[in-house]
Amino acid sequence: MSTHTTSANTKQKPTFTEIGKADHPRETKGGEQCQLYIFAVCSLLVNFILLDESLTGGPILSTANGIWSDLPPHPNYPNLLESVYKAQFHLADFVNKADEVTREVNEWVGKETEGLVNNILPHGVVNKYTRLILANALYFNGVWENKFNASLTTERDFYLLNGETIKAEFMTSKDDQRISEYDGFKVLRLEYRNGNDWDRFFSMNKYLPNAVDGLSGLVNKISSDPEFPERHKARSPVRVDCLLIPKFNISFGFEASEILKDTGLVFPPPEPRFFHKSFIEVNEEGTEAAGATVAVDDYEDDGPPPRPKKIVNFVADHPFIFFIKEEVSGVVLFMGIVLNPIIF
Repeated sequence: MSTHTTSANTKQKPTFTEIGKADHPRETKGGEQCQLYIFAVCSLLVNFILLDESLTGGPILSTANGIWSDLPPHPNYPNLLESVYKAQFHLADFVNKADEVTREVNEWVGKETEGLVNNILPHGVVNKYTRLILANALYFNGVWENKFNASLTTERDFYLLNGETIKAEFMTSKDDQRISEYDGFKVLRLEYRNGNDWDRFFSMNKYLPNAVDGLSGLVNKISSDPEFPERHKARSPVRVDCLLIPKFNISFGFEASEILKDTGLVFPPPEPRFFHKSFIEVNEEGTEAAGATVAVDDYEDDGPPPRPKKIVNFVADHPFIFFIKEEVSGVVLFMGIVLNPIIF
């Protein structure tokens, strides 16, 4: 497997593409090779794809995993978790100190998300029957490659799904943009400042239905086809007469257990409970986002293109879908739907 380095990080870094060319578990015999494949992909994800890039001028990015168990681990297990998965092991007393464990998990999540996600576990979820808690936290703070001029931000109408209209602040720009038109919707890609790591670059992709009430149809297309975002990208830059993007701030939390079961995910009894919270703010400077999930278990770039001739407008004055992703690997960090940009 070939490797290379960057000035900011002297680790040898296999690319996501190289990992993908390795033997796929469906093409190998025995569970051991399948486990090795998963091991390699997970290690690459947490140690390279989600590696912080802020020292070279790129996005601030951090990911952390935590495990709380009432069983003492094998002596080598904590070191393996830390080195491969960036996971921290915590020995917990669920029987006698359930409230303390709840507070510890919530404080850990708050710390790892820079204070944007708090109190993810409600009181009473952890109890004497709890045997294992798995937590994951992700933080992202990226500056636009081409910032929006705040003096050009104006208040305009945003059309809600119920037919009502609200006033929201819209950012604008006359710069060329990566926009592609598809049947019934458009896709806009806004790139974040990259730094010196050319193995990765991050962007926000906005999927905007042409019709004001076209969100449900677009959601159905995306949710029914895992490859939909990869096959419907914003590709070549185009000239823009009218670009309007609402500023928004979203904070949302829910118990995801029933939703996961509805997707067909099956767990042996007793079924674990999943709690998720996320936060995202988009403005003229860039994006700050954080998300955390806790499971409680009871017993391409080829250089600058020529000036484009095609003119495409992108007016996001009605509900749309967004993805924050790493473009080379296709890894999605955050996704969501903006129904109302002024409610959070």
